[in-house]
Amino acid sequence: MDRHKHRYVVVVDLPGAFLHARFDNNEIVHMRLEGVMAESMVRVAPEIYGKYMSNDKKGKTVLTVKLARALYGCLKSSVKFWQLLTEMLHEEGFTPNLGIDF
Repeated sequence: MDRHKHRYVVVVDLPGAFLHARFDNNEIVHMRLEGVMAESMVRVAPEIYGKYMSNDKKGKTVLTVKLARALYGCLKSSVKFWQLLTEMLHEEGFTPNLGIDF
């Protein structure tokens, strides 16, 4: 379609892009860690995570954490990164093309 419409398209990959997007204080996103990942977090910082560790009905270790930054794979993270990217591009003088016809 882009070629047919004579559009110039550029695709980029931004390494660690989601880590630049932060959640606001009023946005709460929790992530559930299970098994080895949960146990590893508690081993690394027991004073922080130990009190939040529990076991599910099957005895698997579970740790629920609150995310401060966007994490790849979460829908809300995608939205936060899109907002950040849009804001940064706007500050650099880019404007959205509102006349796109598909």
